[in-house]
Amino acid sequence: NIPAALQFPSQNMHQLLRGSDYLVPMIPAWKKCHTLSISISFLYILISNGNTLAQQQVDSFAIKLGQYKRADSVRVELLVDACVSGVFKSDTVYLAWANEAVQLSEKIGYRIGKIRGTNCLGNYYYQRSIHDKALRYYLDALRMAEADQNNDAIVIAKSNVANVYNRTNRSQEAIALFKACDAMLIASGDTLSQKRAAILTNLSTTFSTLQEHDSSIFYTQRVLAICEKKNIPFGITLSLNNLGSEYIKKKNFQLALSYLTRARQAADQYGMDFQKSSIIRYFGIAYLGLGDLQTGIRYLTEAATMAKAANNRETLADVYMQLHEAYAKGGNYTKAYQYSIAFFSLKDSIYGVEKDKNLRELSTRYETEKKESLIQSLTQEKQITQLQSERKTVLLFGTVIAAILLAGLAYALFNRYHIQQQNKRLIEKIKHEQALNQSMLTSIKSQMNPHFIFNALNTIQNFIYSNDKLQAAGYLGKFSELIRSVLHHSSQDQIALEDEVKFLKLYVELEKMRLNNEIEVKVDIASVEDQMDELMIPPMIIQPYIENAFKHGLLHKKEDRQLHIRVRLHETEQVLVWEIDDNGVGREAAAGYQQQRVHQSFASSATQKRLELLNEGRKNAIAVRFVDKKDSFGQPAGTKVIVEIPYATTFA
Repeated sequence: NIPAALQFPSQNMHQLLRGSDYLVPMIPAWKKCHTLSISISFLYILISNGNTLAQQQVDSFAIKLGQYKRADSVRVELLVDACVSGVFKSDTVYLAWANEAVQLSEKIGYRIGKIRGTNCLGNYYYQRSIHDKALRYYLDALRMAEADQNNDAIVIAKSNVANVYNRTNRSQEAIALFKACDAMLIASGDTLSQKRAAILTNLSTTFSTLQEHDSSIFYTQRVLAICEKKNIPFGITLSLNNLGSEYIKKKNFQLALSYLTRARQAADQYGMDFQKSSIIRYFGIAYLGLGDLQTGIRYLTEAATMAKAANNRETLADVYMQLHEAYAKGGNYTKAYQYSIAFFSLKDSIYGVEKDKNLRELSTRYETEKKESLIQSLTQEKQITQLQSERKTVLLFGTVIAAILLAGLAYALFNRYHIQQQNKRLIEKIKHEQALNQSMLTSIKSQMNPHFIFNALNTIQNFIYSNDKLQAAGYLGKFSELIRSVLHHSSQDQIALEDEVKFLKLYVELEKMRLNNEIEVKVDIASVEDQMDELMIPPMIIQPYIENAFKHGLLHKKEDRQLHIRVRLHETEQVLVWEIDDNGVGREAAAGYQQQRVHQSFASSATQKRLELLNEGRKNAIAVRFVDKKDSFGQPAGTKVIVEIPYATTFA
């Protein structure tokens, strides 16, 4: 996800270089590559011939700026074009040029130059994954564009804001903004242009983020058609790369390789060096999917080198994760561990909690200021109407004016009350989201508690002491995969049932290995096996109940310990029914163990709190029932937990 507002130099650049004051509005370039959170923007292109600028033309901007000293709009445009030419470079001179463009535009009153310069500042930070600063500048540009009613600038700024939303797990908001931009272009008759290709690419990437790959492919094919018709080399290369990545996600690796081969040929032909790290990365992923680990790792290593050289941190992060999984699959756990550490270190530097907080605060502040501006505008219009009425005969229309004033006062009071109520609901929503996030963290803490981690590490240590390297390596691999799954799922509101079942099976395997496989566990998913990739549920709700079965129901039973986990669809309602059935000592007996009761109280209360937050405002709530089983003599015979979770579908 990279900014769509990379701007193109004017058609009359040759006039600008001679000092002409005639300026052509800048045309936005477009983004971006379909990855987890990685993409590439259009390199800027001369509109006159549709070819990429040679490197010497890009470097010549510094010379031209040194030669042209006049503080006017021509210098502003030169500064903006220079920033666009260097958007992928790490040199801070481009940041200085963008700041100069904004300051000079402010000084000479060149409004469109200030908007473009502000977008360049956002592009600089966006390309470096500093999302909070990027969003601040993009929102500033959007405010100015809306105040000027400049539709072209509004489309650019809204698309940029949407790109940041898509990169920061707010994809639905991003889709709404991209569709609004596309509607503005269609309304203006702009249906076959680079700007429209940019918006459709952004929309395609957002659908990919939401795992809606058929929709992503549909929009990418439309982009490819536009670029082929308009002969846009970078767009052709980018679209082919995007199609390759989407077919990888659909596990059609041979078709993906055919698109990636065409993308690589186009990148070589047109000199699209910045795209090559992404293309090479997908070659590696495709070969891993085909089971060719050696070739896949070779491509991924080459992609990592390219991404480092280009300072493309998001591509680099994804390559690290792919290398971690490839080496783990090949049994090289040392390399797998090293790349896992590198991935989490880089990811934390890109997506920190504080950055996410700043992004949401900036968005909220923009929406609030927009509402206040609308109120102020309405009030000013009302005052003008009132003054015009007063110029007429005061005696004749005195009563009418008084009525208008009263009506206006009532309207203003009502409108103020309405805004206050909206703000109150907004604050309540934010508080609810904060509480839900805190509950999710607490839930993770209850699942990955120190007792579990200590026991897991102690088990690994025992394998090592007994010189059972194979068991130690296997347990360590599963333990690291479990930790990664928890961290990954904790950032998502919904995950596929298939992913939840994989996570639970992995947890059960670890618990069984720790207890010497003395517990018989059955997982029955037969009734939903064909739909597991279509059904979406909140993550990590079931694990605490399975943990309770192990640690409180079965731990204190000496023999014939059994646990049965079953998933089925409700007969009439859109609900998944989970049953966690153990033949342990029962809840009453388990409550007699002090240590277990303390842990269970923490895990149960954390889970209950999260369920309350998830159920808030839901028509169909998540329900939990406990059944204390008895044998024929009325003695405790275990516990059955029934959890009913409403689900969504990927095609809804």
